[in-house]
Amino acid sequence: MYKSRQYEVVKRSEELVYGRRPLQSIDQKVTKLVFGGELIAQSIMAAWETLEDGWTPNSFHSYFMRPASTETVIRYEISSNSDGHNYKNRLVHCYQEKGDKLCFIAMISFAQKNDMKKRQLDFQNSPNPNVKNVPFDFQFSPNEYFYKYKDRMEELMVFNHTNDHISAMIPPEIFEDAGDAENQLEVGERRLGFFTRVNVDGVQPVHKKWNYVDFAFVSDATTLVLFYRCLGTAFSMKYFWYTYATMDHNIYFHDDDFNITDWLFVDFRFVRLSNGRVLFLSFYFNRDGKLVASITQEAQVQIPQKVADKATSGSYKL
Repeated sequence: MYKSRQYEVVKRSEELVYGRRPLQSIDQKVTKLVFGGELIAQSIMAAWETLEDGWTPNSFHSYFMRPASTETVIRYEISSNSDGHNYKNRLVHCYQEKGDKLCFIAMISFAQKNDMKKRQLDFQNSPNPNVKNVPFDFQFSPNEYFYKYKDRMEELMVFNHTNDHISAMIPPEIFEDAGDAENQLEVGERRLGFFTRVNVDGVQPVHKKWNYVDFAFVSDATTLVLFYRCLGTAFSMKYFWYTYATMDHNIYFHDDDFNITDWLFVDFRFVRLSNGRVLFLSFYFNRDGKLVASITQEAQVQIPQKVADKATSGSYKL
């Protein structure tokens, strides 16, 4: 079963949608604060309920206003900002039903055409193609970890986390201090990677809505936990609780050509840390190396002096 069935909503009107059940924390045994990926996923589901068939998200921009609780459902107040022929936009305000507090804001753009393969086939087979607007595309390639392990994934250890709803396969190099070649690079230029998917029983047929919503859920997990590895220090879960909180989260869906129940490769880097806020970029590739989505995110982090002193680039001293 797709994880996204947990995000089912009840539509009261075009402007008002409720979560069917309370959202979950990252670990139900540890905290009652909702995991950010759950808010991201259900806000997309809520906005989608106000559109007819044929639309899929093409971009998502959000801010976390305050922590949400697992004790009560979320209320989604939805505004239609534009309803064009090719794009529709929805502004979503998310309120904790208990206490009526605004906890999350999202702006979501939906597109009718987000399948490049279909567009190229249609162009190729059309008797009168539109030569003024051809379906041309380009991208950059995933980093070395993708090519090293894409055909050897059985060698990687699988980690299940976030109430066992997400699986990640992390290369062994992440559990080691950075080597000489990596240390020659500035922190913001160090590209790392891992494989991830929603944790279900085998690869499932693609259900478009659930596929996108589950991707949104997964997109807020794993990468930030690996932050200290970008400083050159071997990854360890002991650093997990040094990470404070995500401040914003933005997704660009480039193409429909992915299956979140199959492995996606995440190429990521942390480009700037200043004033306790780190900005990082994550790029999601399917098994064929096609870039299907990009993430930008900013989070508050703490840097213990013992970690800063071991860092191979950057400084806290004038």
